[in-house]
Amino acid sequence: MIVVELDPRQEQVLLAVVREYIRTVQPVSSSYLVEKYGLNCSSATVRNVMARLEELGFLSQPHTSAGRIPQDLAYRYYVDRLVESGIGTPPEAPVIRDEVVGAQDVLETLMEQASRLLTQTTRHTSLILAPRLRRSFFRYLQLVPLGPRRLLFVLLTQTGSIVEKILELSLPVPPDLLEGMTEALNRRLRGVSLTDISQELLGEMRSDVDEQILQELTLAARDDSLDSGSRLVLGGTSRLLDQPEFRDVERLRKILKVLEEEKILAEVLIKTLDTPGFRIWIGQENELAEMSGCSLLAVSYSLWGEPVGILGLLGPTRMPYDRMLAILNCVAQSMSQRLERMGPLA
Repeated sequence: MIVVELDPRQEQVLLAVVREYIRTVQPVSSSYLVEKYGLNCSSATVRNVMARLEELGFLSQPHTSAGRIPQDLAYRYYVDRLVESGIGTPPEAPVIRDEVVGAQDVLETLMEQASRLLTQTTRHTSLILAPRLRRSFFRYLQLVPLGPRRLLFVLLTQTGSIVEKILELSLPVPPDLLEGMTEALNRRLRGVSLTDISQELLGEMRSDVDEQILQELTLAARDDSLDSGSRLVLGGTSRLLDQPEFRDVERLRKILKVLEEEKILAEVLIKTLDTPGFRIWIGQENELAEMSGCSLLAVSYSLWGEPVGILGLLGPTRMPYDRMLAILNCVAQSMSQRLERMGPLA
């Protein structure tokens, strides 16, 4: 979302300053821009443009004799232009797809694989919000007899999450009848979203399945605890130490404290679950004051078109956004493909 319109020369100079500062972590001078970018104007003209951009809040000058460095507003302008022009495919795309899509058919393994890939390819801290159960789809149900009137109810979702409950039945159910109920439920509900498992849907099965079991299935699908089980997986926290911006011990301590409070960070990400495209917080835009010197990039991954979780990257405001967004998007797409390929238990 571009908040200030710049003329073509101002935009050219601003984007050049941002790119160079991301690359060098050094203040950028007007003479350097004229020489490297072949700008069709003098160093004095570029210096005047940079002074105007400083007045507008895009740039700052750490010392009177130094060049300029980007502020949050400059990064926002740069990122908005980047997203408008389209995010490309990273060179690592074939490797990412092979590793994620080829991961074991276990949710925990998939999460760890994606976290490792994000950290290794970006050299930044990765954040993965595990799939929310209520956003998942029915995959498999097992009814295990524990006694004449007692059975174990096990519900497995498409994302690998499990709901278990012991049921005390009012009347005994013969093993062969229990097996028939299990087959009927799996046949009818496979691929159905938990949010769509309703009394009306299950009512169609009353002739095949015990009423008490149907009632428990309805309650399990509507259980509020399903929406509170999202877990945050962090990877590469030590990568923060690689960034010159975080060599300030006090600044780093505040960020690490936030990362320890996984629930707070998860709540921030959950709010973006239904936001299409990328969600990007730059510097002061972050909801948490301790992260005002960071950028947080997030994008959702889905199951059959339904957003179920979030992938994120955390780093300094001076990060190569084009590369980071491309990798993040590639991993998210691969995660979505892998979740959709998860089949029933053998």
